[in-house]
Amino acid sequence: MSYRLLLCSLTVSAALSAAAHGADTPPAQQSFDEVKARHLARLQKEITCVEAATNFEEMHACMPPPPGGHMGMGPPPARN
Repeated sequence: MSYRLLLCSLTVSAALSAAAHGADTPPAQQSFDEVKARHLARLQKEITCVEAATNFEEMHACMPPPPGGHMGMGPPPARN
């Protein structure tokens, strides 16, 4: 049950990440197969990381940051 929930959350995060990263390049310039391969490679990397995790901290480190930063309001300000 929790494995399915994890895969669902990874899929949703992948879709959100794709929307954030693909916004600068028009879809007409990329073929579907290229985009699909890139997303599958990133998802496989996340799945491998989660499978290797031995505790919650390691598992959470596998997740990509949400688009727009932690609160969804854009990246945090740069610290000097």
